[in-house]
Amino acid sequence: MMQLSTPEYFEKAKNYIEVEEKTADHFYGLTITKDPIIRNILEVLVVEKAEGLLKNNKSGFTKMMKERDIPNLIKIFALLKKANIVKAFFKEFQNFIQSDGEQILNKISS
Repeated sequence: MMQLSTPEYFEKAKNYIEVEEKTADHFYGLTITKDPIIRNILEVLVVEKAEGLLKNNKSGFTKMMKERDIPNLIKIFALLKKANIVKAFFKEFQNFIQSDGEQILNKISS
């Protein structure tokens, strides 16, 4: 299986969820039926994978923060928000800020 970077994975997950939402709208229409279906898809595609993708230094998330890749960060945040798990995003963002801040302070004190 091909390894996807964090932005690639979340983009594919977002696209898949949008297709499933349209399909659910078409076939079910009623939110009583549609909502559990979308929640299950979010659970499988986002909740189960998010923390690992965000923590993995090789996945591209840290690079996105370093390069201030705002459009992709917004997309990832929106999908995590939809899945009600923004805490993982903020935790990794906090870790990045602390690490980046330490590096800046070390350069200044050298």
